[in-house]
Order: sequence, then structure tokens, then C-alpha cells
Amino acid sequence: MVTLVEHPRLVRYVRLAIAGYSLVALAGMLLRQRPLVEMSVMSILLTALFAAAVLDLRCLKSPNSVVYPAIFATGTLRFSQGVFAGFAPLSGSPGFMLGLLVLMVATMFFFFGGGDAKLAVLISLALSPTVAVCALLLGYFSSLTLAVVKMIATVRHPQTWPTALAMAPHMATGTVIATVYSNLIVTMLFPVLQ
Repeated sequence: MVTLVEHPRLVRYVRLAIAGYSLVALAGMLLRQRPLVEMSVMSILLTALFAAAVLDLRCLKSPNSVVYPAIFATGTLRFSQGVFAGFAPLSGSPGFMLGLLVLMVATMFFFFGGGDAKLAVLISLALSPTVAVCALLLGYFSSLTLAVVKMIATVRHPQTWPTALAMAPHMATGTVIATVYSNLIVTMLFPVLQ
């Protein structure tokens, strides 16, 4: 098992990238360029997700040093974007994000795996509610599929069943698929909203 101490350079680069994207988003807000803000928020999300995926594959742990700065930057940008635009901040999905924040705080105090909860908060802050739900469902479904395949492959030796599973690569994959194919997925999964 590899510890996160061996990757300080990657964590430093990710933090610098998040800070740079945040400055670009702030400039976009000041110049009233919404596409620039959205591009920066998406860049923060993808940078944090892929760095978390790499580190999660190496040590089966989502690093707080990568995910929390991204949550803070994305949340701050969404809040200030709402304030600059003159509408209620986070007006799209406050209940959804509040529920995920409660889940993240519960994982911090009750000591069970909270990597997926942290990533779910980050995804819900960066994406629209329907795309975020699709991304989370795709991520959880792909991790469940992999866990079942691993269990079937080792059916004769139950002591070798996986006890921990790297969730960040699945969440990153689900987010990319849901973002790229959002129109198709939303019309298939949520026809009532149309």
C-alpha cells in the first residue's frame, strides 16, 4: 500500500491548477463572461477528479488535500457567480448539495469511507442537478459492476474478496460520460423533466 506522502508534487500541482482556474473564473465573472466561468469550474472538477483517481488507484484513499480545495473553490465560485448575477446563490440544487454536504460531514465523524461522499459533493457543486445525478449513478453502477465481477472471479476463495474499492476512477468516468452525453442521458433517464 502506497501512502500519500509519496505524491507531494502531484498534490502541489493540482492545488496550483485549481488556484489558476479560480483566478480565470474570477476574471470571467468580472468581465461577465459566463462561458469562461463554466469552463474554469469544469476544469477544476476534472483536474481534481483525475488527480483523485490516480491517487485512489495507488493507495485506495481519496486525498483530502486534493478534493477539499476543489470543493472550496467550486463552492466559492458558484456562490459568487450567483451574487454577481443577482440571483439566489446555488439556486439550482440547494437541497441536493445540502444533503451531500450532510453525508460528507457524517463520514468525517463516524469514520467510514467518505471518499465517494467528498467526490459527490464536488460533482454536485460543479454540474447541474440532473447531470450530477447521472454522473453519480454511472459512477456507482460501474463500481458495483466491478465489485460483483471481482467477487464472481474469486467465488472459491471468499477471503480474497475486495474489502476496499477505488471509487474515484469510477466517479471520474461517470462524470465524463454524463457530461459528454448529458442530453442523451437526461432524455432517456428523466423523460418526465422534458
